[in-house]
Amino acid sequence: MAPSRPMSGQATGFRVGRGWRLVLEELGVDVDAVLRRAGIAAHLLEEEGAMLSKRSYFALWRAIAEEPDPLLPIRMVQAYRPEIFEPPFFAALCSPNLEAALERMRLFKHTVSPTKLTLRTTAKDVALSLGWPDDHDAAPTEYVVGELAFFVELARTATRAPVTPRRLEMVRPPPAHPGFEAYFGVPLRRGSVDRVVFSREDAERPFLTANHAMLSMLEAQLSLDVSPGASETERVRRALLEALPAGRASVDEVAARLGTSRRTLQRRLDAEATTYSEVRDAVRYELSQRYLRATMLTHTEIAFLLGYTDPNSFFRAYARWAGETPEQTRRGSAQRFSAGQESSTRG
Repeated sequence: MAPSRPMSGQATGFRVGRGWRLVLEELGVDVDAVLRRAGIAAHLLEEEGAMLSKRSYFALWRAIAEEPDPLLPIRMVQAYRPEIFEPPFFAALCSPNLEAALERMRLFKHTVSPTKLTLRTTAKDVALSLGWPDDHDAAPTEYVVGELAFFVELARTATRAPVTPRRLEMVRPPPAHPGFEAYFGVPLRRGSVDRVVFSREDAERPFLTANHAMLSMLEAQLSLDVSPGASETERVRRALLEALPAGRASVDEVAARLGTSRRTLQRRLDAEATTYSEVRDAVRYELSQRYLRATMLTHTEIAFLLGYTDPNSFFRAYARWAGETPEQTRRGSAQRFSAGQESSTRG
C-alpha cells in the first residue's frame, strides 16, 4: 500500500508541564540543572500549558542527553504513566489496536512535539517513520531513541504482551550499549530514516486498554453506570465516550461495539425521538465543556479527543452548539473562577 501522507502544518509551540518534572525527578535527575543547561526558566515545568518553541524543545532534550545515563530516554518512557495526561498518548491507548493507534498518532503527533510521522502498511508489517519540519534541524539522537521507545512501550502497555519490533533504524544511532538491544529486543541499525517496524500480527493485536483508558478518566466526572435496562440513547452515549478518542465513532462502528446493526440502532434511537448524530453531538459538547473549563488542553487537542481529524470542524461545531467560540467559553470560565476567588477572599 502507498504510504499515508504526513499531517500538514506544524504547531508553533509544544506543551510541557509537571509531568516532565515528575518523571525526571522520579529517575533521580536534577531537573533544575537540566533546565539551566537548556536555557529554560526553572518555573516552566511547574506551569500547566507551558509551551516551548521547537528550538527550546530540542535544547531541553540536548540538556537531558548530557546526563550520564545513556538509557535515560528509555527509562523516561518506562516511567511515563497514562495519568500524566497527554492527549495523543491517551487517545492511542483507547484505540482498538496498534495500527489504529499509530494512525491516530500520525494525525496529531505534531501538536505535542516537533515531529511528523509517516505510516506505511503492508500485508506483512507496519512501519512508522519519524521526520522533522526542517530537515536541516534534525532532532537530537536521544530524543529519537525516546520516540522509538515510546511506540514500543505503547504497544507493550496496551496489549500487555512482550511486543518486539521487527526492525529499528536511525539516521544517527547512539554509541552501542547492551541496554538498547536488551530493551528493544533488536539492534538499533543505521538507516536512511528514523523508523520502527512492527509485524502485522503485533499491529493487529487487540489493545486491552481500548475501553478502560477513556472510562477511567471520565467516570469520576460523568455518570456512566448503564444498567441492563438502560435506554438505547444511554448505551450509545457510553459507547461514544469509549470510541471518540480512538477516532472510531461512526454509526457503523458504534453499532458493532453494541452488538447490533446500523439499521437496528437507528430504529431504536428513532423510537426514543433522537438520532445518532444528535447523541454524538451531545456527547461531544458535554466533553468539550469539561475540557475547556477544567483543563489546559489546547483547542487542537480537544478536537483530537473528540474524534475530529480537522480542528476547524470542531470550531464550527462548537460555535453551533454553544453560540460562542471555544476561547470565549474558556475565557468566561476563567473570569467566573477569578470572581469567585475574589468574593471568597472578601468574605
